[in-house]
Amino acid sequence: MKKKVALIINTITIGGRITTIIDIVKVLNKMGIVPDIYALRWNVTPEKIKQHFNVDIRFNKHRAFVPFLGFYDLKIALLNLWFRLFRESRYDYLINNNNAFLWLPKKIKTFTYMYFPRKARIWEDSISIHLPEKKLNPLQKIYRFFLRAIYHFDRWRPNNTVYAISHFSKEQLLKHDPSSFPCGVIYPGNLERFIDEFGPRKNQVVTVGRFDPQKRQIEQMQIAQLVPELPFKIIGAVVGKENQNTFDLCSAYREAHRIENVEFIVNASQQEKDRILRESKFFLHTTIKEPFGLVTIEAMAMGCIPVVHDSGGSRELVPWEELRFKSKEEAAEKLKALMDRDLTDLQKKVVDWSRQFTSEKFRQDLEKAFTEFLS
Repeated sequence: MKKKVALIINTITIGGRITTIIDIVKVLNKMGIVPDIYALRWNVTPEKIKQHFNVDIRFNKHRAFVPFLGFYDLKIALLNLWFRLFRESRYDYLINNNNAFLWLPKKIKTFTYMYFPRKARIWEDSISIHLPEKKLNPLQKIYRFFLRAIYHFDRWRPNNTVYAISHFSKEQLLKHDPSSFPCGVIYPGNLERFIDEFGPRKNQVVTVGRFDPQKRQIEQMQIAQLVPELPFKIIGAVVGKENQNTFDLCSAYREAHRIENVEFIVNASQQEKDRILRESKFFLHTTIKEPFGLVTIEAMAMGCIPVVHDSGGSRELVPWEELRFKSKEEAAEKLKALMDRDLTDLQKKVVDWSRQFTSEKFRQDLEKAFTEFLS
């Protein structure tokens, strides 16, 4: 009898996480399983996913109807509860990509692949781990207090097999859970292409990420202002109202400050993104406490020298201190110091390091874990 498997995730959108979901589905399909995917928000259609990433995968799309419009952290926990109350009896197994243990099913086996624990985000005193400078206002503090009372009960159960996306995420997960439970780490990987020719490149900086305050595109422009001799190409996805609002703010900032060395490239195709990465000397990643950073390893595989924020999972991906920064001023200094250097040897080192993050290895690690879980 075929195994019935469901996967829950809060949001399906274009970005690094969707490539992880694609590989999860590929592994399940290889094992003869077509999963049902339940999400609170589908910002892109299954057809768009298959077209954008040029993949042939099989899954069934479902929208989970959970109330409390706008209360996102609460809805994440309620998605778990909704599945437990109304869908658990239909399935043999659950794959949890929803970043929370709270109210998960008790009767069926669960496999959690933790991107970053929601509980750790809620225990922060800022509106986001990626925006530590933006503190909570009085109303947000009341809401966060309410969430902490609920997420206090977010704990591991013995029917839950757990893997984290990075050692940073694992550390945060265990820090905020009173249980003592085994937690493995499976690095995701989306790499299938690596450059094999090294040489001169354009002295330019490229950044990649959906337009979102947490991706800190305005800070990227502020860094560009400090290094006016370097062109910056900011590649960003706009797939919803929130992304559009951020893009509009970025456009207004560029115009108001007359920043001439920044170019926006919206909704670039994979081919266009690869072309820009291959011709650029530097890749800049400004996200603070990034749980992993698939786009960073993608840029490294294309031969870009990464300059990343010195925090979170980025420390695991970029182990060289000379390529990490703690402030926008330091980022500018690092770029200036690297501009006139012969970077061929460093470029080779970066590409070789990225080879451990292939799609094939990720799927092999997942298949091994799933085989044990589904037995």
